Amino acid sequence: MTVSAFTSVSLDPPLVLIALATENASCEMIAASGIFAVNILSEEQEFLSERFAARAPLVNDRFDGAPHHFEATGAPILEGCVAWYDCRVVATYASGDHMIFVGQVEAMGLGDEGRRPLLYFANRYAHLQE
Repeated sequence: MTVSAFTSVSLDPPLVLIALATENASCEMIAASGIFAVNILSEEQEFLSERFAARAPLVNDRFDGAPHHFEATGAPILEGCVAWYDCRVVATYASGDHMIFVGQVEAMGLGDEGRRPLLYFANRYAHLQE
């Protein structure tokens, strides 16, 4: 899925926050499992962004054909990302039409040096300038 918001909450302990529309099936999965991973996609992964935002053709909710591995919690970590965070849910809040999940970072990592983040703003993709 693609989250509506992602931000750092605390450095000690390391906490991050994600917000998801309540109708998103992933809300139930995260609530039931108590885990999630945040994958910061690279410019080369626009197709995955479209896929997980349910805008690409032949969309499925599995990781078929998307190279991934598992770290501390068992949440999927996509290969080729700029960075990733593997988190265990420590708090959940209902707010409007979204659910807010606060996760303690159990593991994190960086992708290959030189990867640039995929940016999405005003309904289109953008690139960082040198």
